[in-house]
Amino acid sequence: MATLLAVLSLAVAPQAAERPVPATQGQDAVCLAAFAMLAANPAAKEAGTMGSIYFMGKPLGRDPAVDLKAVMTRTAPTLEAKGRLETELKRCAAELKATGSYMQAVGGALKAPAP
Repeated sequence: MATLLAVLSLAVAPQAAERPVPATQGQDAVCLAAFAMLAANPAAKEAGTMGSIYFMGKPLGRDPAVDLKAVMTRTAPTLEAKGRLETELKRCAAELKATGSYMQAVGGALKAPAP
């Protein structure tokens, strides 16, 4: 029985590591990498950190077993193309801003007096 389990685990492990990254997860990984790069700039550290935390939570929320290190290792180098980092930061910041606005609206509704 132990031998059967060992063989099955070997057969399953490579497949789990080779799972394709869903498109939304890939987009979130790009945003995570972009904000992590932004956080390295002392003048933008707070914004970079906030964006990194938000975009790290999205793939982890979808799949707690996701290998963020592997995803980031594949993603970060793609941001080195001229102008790509700035383009992606604009796209990602727009999502972060929209989410922040939504959170403010929810907070406002919670403060409103009950009917």
